Amino acid sequence: LPPEARTSADTSVVITVPGAFGQLKNEATLRAASAAGIANVKLMPEPVAACLAAHDAQPDDATILVYDLGGGTFDVSVAKFVAGEGSIIASGGVESNGGRDWDATIVDRVILPWLRDNYTIDADLLRSSTVRNLLLWRAEEAKVEFSQAYSFDPRPEFSHTVTVPATDLG
Repeated sequence: LPPEARTSADTSVVITVPGAFGQLKNEATLRAASAAGIANVKLMPEPVAACLAAHDAQPDDATILVYDLGGGTFDVSVAKFVAGEGSIIASGGVESNGGRDWDATIVDRVILPWLRDNYTIDADLLRSSTVRNLLLWRAEEAKVEFSQAYSFDPRPEFSHTVTVPATDLG
């Protein structure tokens, strides 16, 4: 923002924050905005902002559930819109159940069992950090696909060769 807009009484800024942010993190965000010279700041949980955006895209009466699997948080909001008026029914988040946790669970409970059932793979290879990172990447990719479709296949495609350094095999 231009300096004159930052301190103007006519300028407001909305900063979205994870739903799991507590008071200390919200206050730190407000202090950072103030240090940047932004005077009139309001905070809005990210899933609440997503509910409002979803309603803007489809302005009919609706009850909207938004979940956000951020890197480290799992946030959820539920909003109800009737006759153009909206209210947030519930909003919150959990810091220890975010996207990286889901990625690991997809790898451990979907991808690895499928690989073990369908291929003969050396156990050291499956424990290598290179392969683990590849599988975590595929799990994240599957989440993105799932967000954009009604179904997806989280099983990795092995149409290329993966080279694992010998030092990575224990």
